[in-house]
Amino acid sequence: MKKILLVFLLIYSLNSLAQEENPALSEYKKIESIDNDVLSNQWIDSYFLIKRISLYPLILEHLEDLGVTQEQLFNIKKFYVDNFPTMLEKAKRVKELENELYDLILHGGNPKSIKDKIIEIAKLKAELTAYNVKEVRTIQNILTTDQYENLLEYLK
Repeated sequence: MKKILLVFLLIYSLNSLAQEENPALSEYKKIESIDNDVLSNQWIDSYFLIKRISLYPLILEHLEDLGVTQEQLFNIKKFYVDNFPTMLEKAKRVKELENELYDLILHGGNPKSIKDKIIEIAKLKAELTAYNVKEVRTIQNILTTDQYENLLEYLK
């Protein structure tokens, strides 16, 4: 009876360990899937204060020409894993607020509510623009000077 109980506990323990995902593996999966998240959500580009400087699609398109290493690409993707979900949420919120503002304007909303919406939209757009600056600076710091200058040529 003790042997059966011991075998049962051993099997249970091994099963529990197998079900727990390694945090490093989880992070790797996020990094590997970030391309789809970023590329399929280009709609957020219109929710910044100025035209968003979108370098990541260019990097992916010209990886070989730029000579981007796997380590550099990993570090760039890490930025998006850490920041893109927040950027996406802020852009969604701006979109919602703009729809609410549109409705307030068309249907006689009071001036204070309209002003408050405008201020909230402006604040979120400023935050998104600050993320874009951080995005560009991160890429600039990861790439070599030559790689970055060549990347800028693709923007033209």
